[in-house]
Amino acid sequence: MEEQEPSKLKVAGSSPAGSVTLFTIDMEPVLVLDAAYRPIKQVSWQKAMIMYFQEKIEIIKEYEDKWINSPNKKFKIPAVVRLINFIFKFPFGVKLTRTNILIRDNLECQYCSKKLNRKRFTVDHVVPRSKGGKSSWENLVACCAKCNTHKGDKSPKEAGLILKNVPIQPKVNLFRYVHGETPKQWLDFLNY
Repeated sequence: MEEQEPSKLKVAGSSPAGSVTLFTIDMEPVLVLDAAYRPIKQVSWQKAMIMYFQEKIEIIKEYEDKWINSPNKKFKIPAVVRLINFIFKFPFGVKLTRTNILIRDNLECQYCSKKLNRKRFTVDHVVPRSKGGKSSWENLVACCAKCNTHKGDKSPKEAGLILKNVPIQPKVNLFRYVHGETPKQWLDFLNY
C-alpha cells in the first residue's frame, strides 16, 4: 500500500440501493480497549488506522458497511480495537462533568424519568447552592428544564418531587450503552 495520509483516504460504504456512498469525518468513532479488553477511550477512524499501521493495536471488530480505499487495497473501518501492550490504570473515581452526570443518570430526568437530549438538558443541585449545596457527584443530577424550573431554589421534598436514584460517584469508567447512539459492535465491551 502506498503511504498516504489518513485524512486523504476516500471513505465509502454501500447504500440500500447498492450505489457507493461517501462518508464524512463524522463517521462512527472507534472504541479503544486496553490489553485487558477494558474500554478506555474513543478515537477517530483515522487515528485508529495510523495506530494499526504502527502495529500498536489489533482490530477486534469492524463496521460491516464502511471501508476506506487506498490505491491498492480496501480496508474495513475498525469499530473496536485493542492496544497490544498497554494496561490502563484507572484513576480513582470518575471526573465530574455534565456529560458524565447525564451518562450516570442514564439520560433520564431524575425527577420525572423523561428521556433527555444530550445537547439540551439541565443539571440540578439536589440541595440548592443557596442552602449550602455543593457541586459534587452526591448533589448533582440530570433533569429536564421543566422539573428544574419547578424545583427552583427548594429541596426536592419542598417542591413535591422525588429523586429517582440517589446520586453517587461512579467508581468505574463511564463507557456505557446509550440506546440509539452506541454502535452495535461496541456492546460486548461496555458496562451496562
